[in-house]
Amino acid sequence: METFTYLELINQSEQMRNALIRLGIQPGDTIGTYVNNSSRYIIFILAAISIGAILVPLNPSYKIYEIGKYFKKTSVKWILTEEKLFEKIQHLNEENIKAKIIMLDSTKETLLYYTLQCYLNNGKSFWTNEMINAIQNKLIYNYNTAIIFFSSGTTGLPKGIRLSHRTLIANVELVRYVCIDLYLTILQTLFSKICLRQVHIHMHAYTHTHTHTHTHTHTYTHTVICIFLEINS
Repeated sequence: METFTYLELINQSEQMRNALIRLGIQPGDTIGTYVNNSSRYIIFILAAISIGAILVPLNPSYKIYEIGKYFKKTSVKWILTEEKLFEKIQHLNEENIKAKIIMLDSTKETLLYYTLQCYLNNGKSFWTNEMINAIQNKLIYNYNTAIIFFSSGTTGLPKGIRLSHRTLIANVELVRYVCIDLYLTILQTLFSKICLRQVHIHMHAYTHTHTHTHTHTHTYTHTVICIFLEINS
């Protein structure tokens, strides 16, 4: 199990953001992700969103034709993957998808993909004027798209669902609690949609009775959502 303090998470996300800017990722770029859950993947998500890039996360159990269909619909410019899934991504050329490939876990430098670790090492330095100028004139507004999920298609063909930065912030606000509430929240619900087969969600309802002195009694029902996210070691 890996643990991070908030400060460590912020620092590593900033390092990753520097690496992505050095790689050439710009605000508005669409990044398809086809990887298993890991701590580095979560850091990548935070870094990419902070730049203003748009993420299109797909379940790693998807077949090649599904990957091609969804990435083509969203016109991805970049694809994040890992070594054990790279073979499937290589077949996307047959689907006429011309996106630059970023390898999340490899340390090898090849002509087939960009190795994130190489840029991450360089990204540990302070911001340069070139890096700052690359994004300072491209502000991120709350209505800008942050993530595109695809629906399950239970009532028809799967549809792309756009979530704005404001929507993600609203989701965070939803987990605020008061003194009579009890929540167990592991990460943000955002990550429960990234790889559905590796997330276990348990919901429990309970009641709380509060009596006002000399007046009346209120009974509240609260739902506790426990999200357990499996991180691959």
